[in-house]
Amino acid sequence: MLGTILILIGAIFVATKLYQLACWVRFYFMLPPPEQLRRKYEEPGKRPFAMVSGATGGIGFGFAHTLALRGFGVVLASRSESKLEECAKKIQDDVKAKGKGPAEIITVVCDFATPTEKWLPALVKACEGVDLCLLVNNVGVNNPFPQFFTDHTDEVVEDIINVNIRANTFITKALLPQMVKRNNGGAVLSFGSMFGPLGAPMLAPYSASKAYAYSFSLSLYEEYRAKGIDFLAVNPGYVMSNMSKLKKESWLITSPMTCADTVLRQLSFPDQAGYTWTATHWAHHLQYWAATRLVPERLRLQQIQKIHVKINKAAMRKKAREEAEAAKTQ
Repeated sequence: MLGTILILIGAIFVATKLYQLACWVRFYFMLPPPEQLRRKYEEPGKRPFAMVSGATGGIGFGFAHTLALRGFGVVLASRSESKLEECAKKIQDDVKAKGKGPAEIITVVCDFATPTEKWLPALVKACEGVDLCLLVNNVGVNNPFPQFFTDHTDEVVEDIINVNIRANTFITKALLPQMVKRNNGGAVLSFGSMFGPLGAPMLAPYSASKAYAYSFSLSLYEEYRAKGIDFLAVNPGYVMSNMSKLKKESWLITSPMTCADTVLRQLSFPDQAGYTWTATHWAHHLQYWAATRLVPERLRLQQIQKIHVKINKAAMRKKAREEAEAAKTQ
């Protein structure tokens, strides 16, 4: 009798793991076609629109560019008017060159580090006259290099809280009601980081802000699922961007365009294929799995800190050289 029960428990365990593996393979390798996203959210006679924050570089530009190529209108939000105009023109030119029809781009200047009343009304107004169905809450900032928490300047900590937490929270709160009214629902992408759930010594405020993005998205996923709004937390590993300072794509480092293509196709699955978050790339997901399942937490944190200490020392040496050179020229 006991043997039969143990065999049954073992069979259930194996079946569960095989099902999880099959879901994972489907989510990362059996992606819907690119045009499926528009089919999922488009309403008859209307062009679907997406709002992309932090849209003038890196991941944000990758999403804005990819969405425009797939027939979405895009509201670009960032703090630099000149960069917004440059990015809008590049997207429009690329869409036209590929024969995808004229791209519809709206730009809004938003300094997300400032109080919300200074930029949120303009963003809401820009989105009022369009069929908004997708929020790409990408904007984020980090410390220039890893530092012990007490060495972070107050300005840097305030910027991380204001941009990574406050701005993305109030953007969602302000624009979500417009999406709930739609017949075909909509979606919100909240950008975290692999460092959110893993922790990152010497980048504590940044890591904590990214953990917030994941928890915020996970909670709203259940709140608004019945109302047709999809929430997907995006916790990437290494992606080429100005923030990461990575310039070359590899199997462990993805480009912004690859990241955008994968995430938007994953979002195209009905109910996101049962996933509430994505690592954006199968290799990133395996990194996360190994870090959380194979490496003891204390050892993982120690190794991350060792890496960050080396980066900190190199950055401090560079800063000292630059200050010395500046002093000579005075």
